[in-house]
Amino acid sequence: MQSGLAKKLCLGVSCWMVKTKLTVRWKGKLQALREVDKISYRIMGSRSDIYQDNWALMSLDSLLSGAMYKCDRARTTFDYQKKLDDVLDALNYLRFSAIRILQEIEHFHDGIHVEKEMLNNGK
Repeated sequence: MQSGLAKKLCLGVSCWMVKTKLTVRWKGKLQALREVDKISYRIMGSRSDIYQDNWALMSLDSLLSGAMYKCDRARTTFDYQKKLDDVLDALNYLRFSAIRILQEIEHFHDGIHVEKEMLNNGK
């Protein structure tokens, strides 16, 4: 069974050709994404004196707001170096946000586990 997107892509072109073209095109994009990751990590490392562990103290809302601010600034900036810097900063804010969300999920599940143990032990 094909997804709606796959059906749309297959209109007028064989599915094999669409899949092949997408695969070939994404190989270059994956390499580009890896390069963006490398640059982003370098920026995060070079700014560790500035960031230190401040991100760990920020609320999830603040982290996401920081990412949105950086994206908005990149959107309105004409200088491509500054635009890239803001986008990579936003990416790092989003990484920190993802870490925070994973921590919250883990904490939530730990809380459920602890609650179940307390119920089972009659406390």
